[in-house]
Amino acid sequence: MNTDETTANNGYTEPIEFEPNANGWVPTDADHIAIAKLNASAQHTERRGQAFYSVEMMDPTFKESEDIRELPILGHYFGGSCDWLVVGHDEYGIAYGYACLGRAIDAEWGAFSLEEIESINKGLLVFERDEHWAVTTVAELKQTQRWSEILHYA
Repeated sequence: MNTDETTANNGYTEPIEFEPNANGWVPTDADHIAIAKLNASAQHTERRGQAFYSVEMMDPTFKESEDIRELPILGHYFGGSCDWLVVGHDEYGIAYGYACLGRAIDAEWGAFSLEEIESINKGLLVFERDEHWAVTTVAELKQTQRWSEILHYA
């Protein structure tokens, strides 16, 4: 490993082995560094009281052509009446999943920018990552009262 790579990896000279996430993707040192950089640039961390980005939700191998309804939901962001269910995101904070911006009938699957969501700060409203989220599937979520209406059209 050259000096630049050592410096870029926060001084690590040995690769660190990480556990795969629920989609089977294994993050690398570079992925952890990318998440740390995203969290360092987050605007409302102090107000939120937690990191906004999580390496557990990364999956840059995700292909938009996959049937994302069959993949595990790795994370959840929320605020006000809005919910985003994340199937995966890349090192730039572009996520794929299900977005409901208040009305279930208008919710849709697709790509969205976590950076844009994170930057919103309107009065008392700040969007957060659900720290207590347990990896699940759309089918399992549809069985719960909380999610059955939101996912009715999924």
